[in-house]
Amino acid sequence: MLWRNLAGLVAGCLAAGGLATTSGVPWFDAASDTAALRLSLRLRPERLESCRIPTAEELDATPEHMRQRTICEGVSASYQLRLAVGTTVLTDVVVRGGGLRNDRPIQVLRDHEVQPGTHRVLVTLMRRETAAAPDTTPSPTPGTTPPARDTGIYAGRAGREVIERNRRRLAVVPAALTLDTVITFPSGHVVLVTFDPERRQLRLHAPPRR
Repeated sequence: MLWRNLAGLVAGCLAAGGLATTSGVPWFDAASDTAALRLSLRLRPERLESCRIPTAEELDATPEHMRQRTICEGVSASYQLRLAVGTTVLTDVVVRGGGLRNDRPIQVLRDHEVQPGTHRVLVTLMRRETAAAPDTTPSPTPGTTPPARDTGIYAGRAGREVIERNRRRLAVVPAALTLDTVITFPSGHVVLVTFDPERRQLRLHAPPRR
């Protein structure tokens, strides 16, 4: 019974691994007369926030360990995704992050049949909402004396909040992405389009030369 359970577990892991692999690696079918373009994107949506500095009355009414130097409210952005091969538009949809608040990564996995040959590929991803005004809350200057209220647990929080917001901005997808290129689609191959999170740009993976 133990060996049977272990065998089932291994088989399930292999199947899951195979599914993940096929979503990211172009396949080849020698018997196919067509080609395909696959969008395989994982993107973190931008959070559009409006920030303000709380009043002295609000700070006094809030326990010290829960106080914030900047109060921000906002929503996660949505994006218009458009894919055209030649003069044919294959995708033109709105994409949003997962979860009830749409704040989880955007997942896109779409396959489109393409006639073999050389085609222009144009992929655009555009944020639909207008960004809020940039946060101009001043951060503490190293070596300076913090304000009187910036004491105890509250000390240094303003600087940490600014750093964290900047870190989140760098982790999200840019407001506008464009991939415009010409590529040859061989029969039986998939041309893959992904998002490179380090370069923060769309990337096209050409099929291997035959």
